[in-house]
Amino acid sequence: MSRKTWKWAGWETAEITMHDGPAAGVYRVASTSILSPRDIQGVSAIYLGYGGQPYGPVYARIDDLADLVDAARARLAAQDERLAGIKEITDARYALSSARAQTQRELASDCPDASRMPATEPLAARLAELRAAHPVAAAYETAQDWWRSAHDVRATAGHQAMLAIASGDDPAEALRIMDETWSAYCAREATS
Repeated sequence: MSRKTWKWAGWETAEITMHDGPAAGVYRVASTSILSPRDIQGVSAIYLGYGGQPYGPVYARIDDLADLVDAARARLAAQDERLAGIKEITDARYALSSARAQTQRELASDCPDASRMPATEPLAARLAELRAAHPVAAAYETAQDWWRSAHDVRATAGHQAMLAIASGDDPAEALRIMDETWSAYCAREATS
């Protein structure tokens, strides 16, 4: 396989020549991070990855991508609208976490000094205020925490809740199902 690349309307564009096999030929294709392999089912596509795995960029014929990219952009815009406030909540949470970590480092030092410990109460109050103002984003953030779990069942439950919330389902219902999934798993493990 050989490849020449250039930029086209903000996408990486390539001319890929497949030298042998059923896909032999020259393809003028484009890659975009908006689309995933699932988005382009049914479109003639080439997946470049490592060891034949389709984890690399997704390439498809330029003519076949325009409608799909427009639909993906509309879907992402709707998701951004539903999750308004997520960046502010994430930033406030990071500020609170950093302040608490700095306080812990200071307390663990040989000569702790209260003047070098940041006040965490205003940061915690700001985070609570943002969560109250943006309940959907707060629910998404909670599901995202679960998704980052090291336990695969908990992480899967969090990921399913994230997808449900991002697609417009009721956040409280998504979190309830997430919690029930974890509780059912824990109950099964306790009895086995």
